[in-house]
Amino acid sequence: MYQVAADRDGLGGVGTGLALLVVPSPTVALLLGEGAISLKTLVVGRVAGAALLSIGVTCWFSRQAERGGALGLLAGLLIYNLAVPLCSSTLPSL
Repeated sequence: MYQVAADRDGLGGVGTGLALLVVPSPTVALLLGEGAISLKTLVVGRVAGAALLSIGVTCWFSRQAERGGALGLLAGLLIYNLAVPLCSSTLPSL
């Protein structure tokens, strides 16, 4: 049961996180139900996308044997710590 939940949560987190990172404007508009999206909202959306992607990777790796949890945590933190500075460096200053 736990493995099925980890698979589902991992795939959902990775999918939503990638959508927020790659195409943040339509994804944020779909999630919030708003048409006009400000630049600050896009920044928050991209950071949330990085967080969801890292949570999804952590869930995906933690479904494995005893070392999977540590490997998943390390991979998730690495992805988040690399993605957030990259997202903030590609946007113009607020």
